[in-house]
Amino acid sequence: MRRRPADPPRGRRDRSGRPSWGDEFAIILFNRGVEAAKEVIGHLVDALQAMQFPWENRIFRVSGSIGMVGVTPLSESRGQLMRYADIACYAAKRAGRNRYSVYEAPAGANPERQRELLMAADLREALADGRFRLFAQTIISARGDTYRHYELLLRMVDREGNLVQPSHFIPAAEHYDVMADLDRWVLSQMLTKHAKALARIPDLSISVNLSANSLNDTRFFPFFLDLIERSTLPPERLTIEVTETAVINNISIASRTLEQLRDLGCKIALDDFGVGVGSFTYLRSFKVDFVKIEGSFVRNVNKSRIESVIVQSINNIAHELGAKTIAEFVEDDDILRTIQMLGVDYAQGYAISKPTPLEDVLERA
Repeated sequence: MRRRPADPPRGRRDRSGRPSWGDEFAIILFNRGVEAAKEVIGHLVDALQAMQFPWENRIFRVSGSIGMVGVTPLSESRGQLMRYADIACYAAKRAGRNRYSVYEAPAGANPERQRELLMAADLREALADGRFRLFAQTIISARGDTYRHYELLLRMVDREGNLVQPSHFIPAAEHYDVMADLDRWVLSQMLTKHAKALARIPDLSISVNLSANSLNDTRFFPFFLDLIERSTLPPERLTIEVTETAVINNISIASRTLEQLRDLGCKIALDDFGVGVGSFTYLRSFKVDFVKIEGSFVRNVNKSRIESVIVQSINNIAHELGAKTIAEFVEDDDILRTIQMLGVDYAQGYAISKPTPLEDVLERA
């Protein structure tokens, strides 16, 4: 239940409303300049900070982050204004929450940063509208053993219905605190919507990516446990992939989260191994079942002696620690033959299969 704080000063024609997503609200202030609007929103922030409520013998406080954008006769579309307000809201969150931020059109701002800001707002909108799709890519045994495994991959659908690749939206999601929401969307889809169909396929296992944001969040495991307890897909069929390049701020919390996932029966994979500075730190800190060899080394493994030595070294280290290896970016048969000779356990890439909509995979299974 939501409780409403004391009303701040407001004009006779001011309006409040609730957008389509669950925890955000909108206020329209009519005939107010920036300073007058700041005074109104300042009262609202003060009211939120003073608010608290009891629940199960505990006292909870309320926090809020507010983004403001000015509306003039020259303003762009309503959707664009909402995106700017969302950008300002993220700025308030990043500044420490319980505050407001005013959107200002950047003069001479870094174009890449501006694109990321707009993409972060697009991601929030796409989550609210359900404009994401799951794809699956096959992982096979490089030794010819029977092995049925897919990695789930995320695609965003833009307003025109076009698929957007992760390389275009993941950086913005990481920089503007959307990754944990994407993680939860993927897991909820897999463990609720698609769980029965996945569970019916004999010996099938599934990999999903988990961001550093979720690993560092003590609330993640209770959320995951609740999904698992209500799902028909056994946790033993799941592999959680942790990206080696992810910046994990609290190794102890992340390690505990992964231990809890392993205790449930999930397997753990360290993704993109070899490209970041945290490679061996994470390998020391986390007990993993699979090491995924970064694709930039695999792509040229049949042409470059250096890449070949690197792949073989990673493979040997993983095996010494009791982990299996997966080569990413296996794009042709020559690469596949080379990693087989080097002793890599599993292969993933276009030489095996391209990412396919999960619904299509389930229909053919």
